[in-house]
Order: sequence, then structure tokens, then C-alpha cells
Amino acid sequence: MKAGLLLSVVCVLLCAAQTITPLSDWVNGLSSPALSPDGTTLAYDAIGPDSSIWIDVRPLRGGKAVHFAEWKGDGGPHSPRWSPDGKRIAFLRSYCHSCNEKLFVKEFPKGPEKLWGEVCRGTPSWTPDGRFLLATEIVGEDAGWGPCRLVLIPLDGGAPLRLAREGDELALTLDGKHLAYAVGNTLKTVHLDATYRFADAPVQITREPHAISSIHWSGDGRTLVYQVRNYTRVVTDGTLRLIHPVTPFEISQILADGSALGVEEPGRSELWRVDLEAARQEPEKVRSIPWTDENLAVSPDGKWLAFATARNGPTQVWISRMDGTGARVLIHAIPPFDRFGDKTMLDGLSWSPDGKWIAMETQPGIGHGDTDARIFIIPSAGGRLRKFIDCGSTGRAPVWNADGKALYILKVSNNYEESYFLADIATGSLTPIAREKLPKVTSVPLRDGAGQPYVAQSGRYLYYEALVDWKPRLIKVDHLVPQ
Repeated sequence: MKAGLLLSVVCVLLCAAQTITPLSDWVNGLSSPALSPDGTTLAYDAIGPDSSIWIDVRPLRGGKAVHFAEWKGDGGPHSPRWSPDGKRIAFLRSYCHSCNEKLFVKEFPKGPEKLWGEVCRGTPSWTPDGRFLLATEIVGEDAGWGPCRLVLIPLDGGAPLRLAREGDELALTLDGKHLAYAVGNTLKTVHLDATYRFADAPVQITREPHAISSIHWSGDGRTLVYQVRNYTRVVTDGTLRLIHPVTPFEISQILADGSALGVEEPGRSELWRVDLEAARQEPEKVRSIPWTDENLAVSPDGKWLAFATARNGPTQVWISRMDGTGARVLIHAIPPFDRFGDKTMLDGLSWSPDGKWIAMETQPGIGHGDTDARIFIIPSAGGRLRKFIDCGSTGRAPVWNADGKALYILKVSNNYEESYFLADIATGSLTPIAREKLPKVTSVPLRDGAGQPYVAQSGRYLYYEALVDWKPRLIKVDHLVPQ
């Protein structure tokens, strides 16, 4: 590896469009494809219509799929990874939303599954000699959501060795000499010795606004590819590039030719509206929505859109005219919940009744069991983003009262008891309100896949988003790694 990569990253953001080649369409869901070392056999997660999950294998060039690891009642296998000699596959098995994962290894094409302990959700890496698996394990008793740390698991039955006190996602170079790992939103690399222990102190490569979801090395160990939600970054010899695909894709493996194997999710999102004053409330399409945009909110006069977008990589909030012209950045970065490292999610945006303010609810994004949320307020014309209040997560956009002087908020006690209030915008004072007094969303027929309903134009129109033609497919992303 070049020293420049370990020492620092030159933050040159070069937006690059990549060529995406479909390899196959699938009837069932598909994720986490992994190609065997000899390049002939594909292993992948298959998801059935009833949401059951199993691992299939099949020839890359087409042919019959064969079940490799079955769904077992409450345990779904996923994230297959081939051993360097192609004779075994390591994979994880999930048992519940908030449980730890369990790590298994099974001989290919047939053999018994062997359990190697509980781990975090990060995909494990094989050492080049096939004697160890690098994985991450939960620290403490906080199953499913606690902090994780790096661990080296010997497959001869010896005791696991803890390599570091931290680590969520990881990737090992093919020669086993360098390890990259993420701690929340921070990417680090470290040299390993011949026994796969740390040979020196880890070096921070970069820090993202939000949690890093996957890491991959090129075959020569010069390039790192990592993903953060809706965008991909490539680090080569200290230069950082932003990959801006035409459609969203999830990378699962870097191939020898510098291309990437992954899954594309090319569904289209559309903005629709229903005229609530019409005799027949038939939905009409307003416009298509780029895949980078979400959480759309229509201004009270129906002329403007506020929305979250990944057009520049990390999530920002923009405003544009209804037809998409005149786009401008309103919020340059979503404020993080730092202690979560950071998985902060945007629940939704809403305009005040006079159109002068926009409210935004965020939550930690760590899943089941956390009820925290924050509401921020900003002038729609632009200005300072102000944290308004800590509250409970509603999973949707903040709701204004009729005069625009207060927001309806949720508070959750330590016993998970819910209480509702009107929070005064000027003073922050709280007025209790009964649940049955909360505003109701008008009930009208919506298209399948509808979400984010929002009433505008003095209550005449109900706007909503709808995802259509969603069909994951196996793809190859060409020239992702410089040759």
C-alpha cells in the first residue's frame, strides 16, 4: 500500500458516473452477492415473497439456483463470503431484529453448518490462509445495538483474540497485510503482522457525516471503496472520489478487473396528489422524483418543494420549485446524534402554514428500543438552523398547529409511556394535549407503496410519494477502481 493512503486523504471530490451492467433480473429479492475465487459460482441472499431469507448458489453465467443455507424457523442466513480456496462459505444468521448475529461456516457445495459464536452485523473477512475469520463482536450485554469491537476467530477451535476495542464494519486485503475498519462514521486502516495482529497504531483515513455501511479493498490493496447510505466513495493513493450513480446500488465485492459486484435497486419514485374537493378523488401524477431525493414536503401554496437529497453525497435539505428548477441548498448537513457514531436519520420535513419556516425531525437511526428524536427549525428563505426541542420519535414530519405558532410533539418516558404536547415556537413551552385531539390525516385511496402524505394549498390537495417498478437486479459496476 502507498504511504499516502495511510497518512492522510486529500479531499478532492470528483463526481464520477459509473457504467452499470445488469447481469440478471430476479423473481425473488436479492442481496449480498459474492463470487467464488475461481469466478464461476455466485452465492447470494434470496428473499421470498413472505420475507423468508436463505442463501442460494448458482453458476454466474446462468443456470439453476440451489439452496445452500436454508431458512430455519426464526433464523435467516445472509451475507455469504467465500473462503480463499473456494471450499467453504462463511455467513451470518439473524434470529430477531435486536439480537446479535451468529457466525457460521459451511463446506461447499454440501456440508454441516458449524457455529463460531455471536457477532455484530458487519460482514466477516477471511484471512488469505483460510485459518481465521475477522469479525466484530458486541461489547457488553446490549444485544443487537451495543458498541462493537474487532475480533480474530481461529477456525481450529482456539479462543477468539480481541484485536481492538472498537470496530463496526471491516475489510482485509487479499494478502492479509492491511485491515480497514469503520468505527461508526470514521474510517481507519492498520498494518497487520504475520499472525494478523496489529503491527502498528491505526491511522484515521476520513470521517463521514454518517455511519459507514460497507468497506471493500481492490485486489492490489491500493484502493478502498466504502459506502455511506446513498453514496459511494473511492480512496486511491490518498485521493477521495465521490461516486454518483444514476440509480442506487449496494456493493458487495470488488472483482479482479476493478469492477464491483452488487445489487441495483432501480425503482422509480413519483410525486402524486389527490384533489380533496373533487367529486371523484382520483390520484394524479405531479412529477417523477430523482432517486437521490426523499422526504418531500410541498409548500402551503403548492409552488415549492423542500426535500432531503444525496445529490452532493451526504444528506442535505434543498428547496426547489415544484418542477425541480431553482434548486438551492437550505441545510448543508444534518446535525448528528454523535454518540451513535453517526446513524442519524431524517424522519421528515414540513412547512409552517404561512410558508416562512420549515421544521425537520431527526432520530438516531439505531433501530428498535430507542425513542429519541430532535426537531429543528429553519427559515424557508434560508438562515440559521435552530434546534427547537428534544422529543420522542414519531417516524414522520413534524406537524404544525393551524396558526403556525406551535408544533405537536411526542414525549416518551423511561417506561415508554407516550404523552403529547403543543410546543410553542417562540418560547418552547409545552401545553399537554390529549391523543384524540391530534390532527388527523385525511383518509383517501392512495397508490401502492405510498408514503409521506402531506396536505397543502389550504387543505385542498393531499400530496404523497409512491415507489413504482422496484425490482432489485444483479449488476456489475465497471471501472470503479482505477486501473
